[in-house]
Amino acid sequence: WNTVLISAGPRPAEGAPAMRFVQLEWPNVYVIGYLFFHFAAAWYLLSDWPRIDVVLFHTPAAPFLFPLSLLRRAFGRRFPRFVFDLRTVPMSTSTTKARLQSSFFWTSTNLARFWVDGVTAITSRLAEAVGVPKTKLLGTWPSGVSLGMFEQARSSRVARRCFEPLRLIYVGALSEERHILELCQAVVRAKEAGCSVALTVVGDGTQMYALTTFAANQVNGTIDVRPAVPHQLVPGLL
Repeated sequence: WNTVLISAGPRPAEGAPAMRFVQLEWPNVYVIGYLFFHFAAAWYLLSDWPRIDVVLFHTPAAPFLFPLSLLRRAFGRRFPRFVFDLRTVPMSTSTTKARLQSSFFWTSTNLARFWVDGVTAITSRLAEAVGVPKTKLLGTWPSGVSLGMFEQARSSRVARRCFEPLRLIYVGALSEERHILELCQAVVRAKEAGCSVALTVVGDGTQMYALTTFAANQVNGTIDVRPAVPHQLVPGLL
């Protein structure tokens, strides 16, 4: 496999040695940055067109890759094949920006179902919810969780004793769409109702400040908010 990762972010700390990394600029200007990056990505694909077999992409890239798919068909080529990967769906429409992003997601996704060569998804339930035809679903694959890494944490787990609190832990993105603040509020209400429970939140994101502020206002220490840790250190938290 000759794999190329096109990204606006830094090179991944962990990755296959054979993977080639291409970092493209994403200007910090709303909409302009999105357009600039995806035009640059489409141009990169065109520049290496004869050697590409498969393009795996997410929702934001769909409008820019559709013309490339038409170009391939116009020249009667079999490759490259375009595979649409689904990881999530919009989880919030509380603001005008969120509603616009949700409309863009569903419009791009609904159109992509007809022109892509295949679809992969994080779960079969997500593919079904989005309406992916079974003939287009190539398979499902989780987001990089290696169960073997957690075997020691699982095997060393001991039963909670009656006087110990029920300890919950969340590890992941701290964004409004994940409703972590609502989870914290529910845990506090459960504690106030007499349930012995504690929640640890580990991650980073736009709600970090709101979550740390909420946790600091809880006198009983029910909520513990910690910064993100590298993936290989997550089993140690458990």
